[in-house]
Amino acid sequence: LESLPHMSLRGVVAHPVAFSKSSSESMASSREEDDDDANRGIVTLDPGCAVMAESAFVLDSRTLRQLYPMLPTPNVRSHSKCKPASTVSNDPDTSSDESCPKLSFLKITSPQSGYILSNIHSYPLLLPGLPTTYTQTDHWLWRVTCQPDGAFIRRGLELVTDHLGTLPYGTVCEVKKKVVNGMGLNRLKIEARLQKDQVVGGVTGRADANEPSNDEADAFGMTKYSGYISEFLNPLSGQRGNVVEPIPFPVPALYKVVHPKGCIVRAGVELSTSQIGFAPPDAVLSIVGRSYSNHPGHNCLERLKLAGGGGWISVTLNRRPPGNNTLVEMVGVDGRFDPRDPARFHFESVKRVMEELHANDGGGEGSGGSGGDGRRSYRRLSSYADLSEIGEDDSLVQLQQQQQQQQQIPAASPSNNNNVSPAGSLGISPH
Repeated sequence: LESLPHMSLRGVVAHPVAFSKSSSESMASSREEDDDDANRGIVTLDPGCAVMAESAFVLDSRTLRQLYPMLPTPNVRSHSKCKPASTVSNDPDTSSDESCPKLSFLKITSPQSGYILSNIHSYPLLLPGLPTTYTQTDHWLWRVTCQPDGAFIRRGLELVTDHLGTLPYGTVCEVKKKVVNGMGLNRLKIEARLQKDQVVGGVTGRADANEPSNDEADAFGMTKYSGYISEFLNPLSGQRGNVVEPIPFPVPALYKVVHPKGCIVRAGVELSTSQIGFAPPDAVLSIVGRSYSNHPGHNCLERLKLAGGGGWISVTLNRRPPGNNTLVEMVGVDGRFDPRDPARFHFESVKRVMEELHANDGGGEGSGGSGGDGRRSYRRLSSYADLSEIGEDDSLVQLQQQQQQQQQIPAASPSNNNNVSPAGSLGISPH
């Protein structure tokens, strides 16, 4: 931002936000360093806030000249390298030359009235849709963060396959799955809808011959591109860093266990980590994030992170189709989360997890819930030593049968302790 004229590190305001006197005074009292901004009507929207916009504006970042909507000034001289105003289209996506860096603003009416910066040099700061759009298991969006090269789309898993094109820096794409290729690199199968002039280079084609052609544009002029990209830069190239990063949950989401056998809670993302709990059918869990596991490499699993450091669960069983049944489904947004005070939610979540562990250790009443709250009605183990391996051969039913058999073993005398199976010898879990 320092390289742009008439801008500062504190942001850009095209028009003062409509701000009540009482709200301005309360902000000035809580943040003395922002007295001047509060008087001018500058407010900060917290992550997770949903805004409603009524119009868009595009400016040339070099001169701050308005490119969209087109201004009625056909004879105005411009010192920018962009097209003159008289030849600029009234389309925000084609309103300027590709070489011209742009700033995009939205005029919003909720939760405050005013203007906000939505894109800076093709890097989006806001994304369309409600918060639930970005917490669905079947709709996982990632953003290209490799600058300035972008993300190379290739036809297959290996880096020697055809280069279909390059997603520029800041592009948002949908990731379908993660696979580890023969070189040990994490490869993501993606889909993106962009205008043809936004994708740089490459050859015409698609990753899967069974998929629809990528050459036909839809009614909005957007073309579908699909293929494989790398999650990280190839270390053999001497470079390090992310190529793409997942867009985090804007707000915590509630997921319901729909599998009839329940869902296992583990301490980490990988399936080799300790089993620390079990969520029975119909339990509703608060989820704050997700990630892919690194194993199994041929089909990495999507894992969900429980609030308060409560562990990780899988979205599907660790089995090949059609045995990869769904374990959990999203039912909504966690209403206990306030975007203006996120620390309170996370503190309360950690507190509930600690109370559950304390109750299971015998330090309190109950069997692992939090005062009968159905959202947290799952059992949490008091020991973190219950390790298990990764595999696809043993089902959850076999695991529960072994647990029941161990519970039926009578208390052994000291001389027979060597014959009792330890807790760490449970069967292999499929998820």
